[in-house]
Amino acid sequence: MTQATGYREGELGTAAAPFVSKSIELEAESARGWEDAVRYCVVEASRTLQNITGIQVDRVSASVREAAIVSYRVRCRVTFRIDDRLRSH
Repeated sequence: MTQATGYREGELGTAAAPFVSKSIELEAESARGWEDAVRYCVVEASRTLQNITGIQVDRVSASVREAAIVSYRVRCRVTFRIDDRLRSH
């Protein structure tokens, strides 16, 4: 097994390998709730991104009309791994 530059012997173990992740910011809205809006972020991101590894909710808000919440909004950061199949080995 080739050792990655900058890593000590055994530091990564045999199953781990270095990787690079990227995050993008998305906003979504739902009439059902914040959880539904977060789920929508992941579903929509997965239409064009592969290897999604996580999501962080940065902000939640809601629109109110006549003393009732009418829509739930979230701002999320979706993290995905860069596809290493394109790199030369």
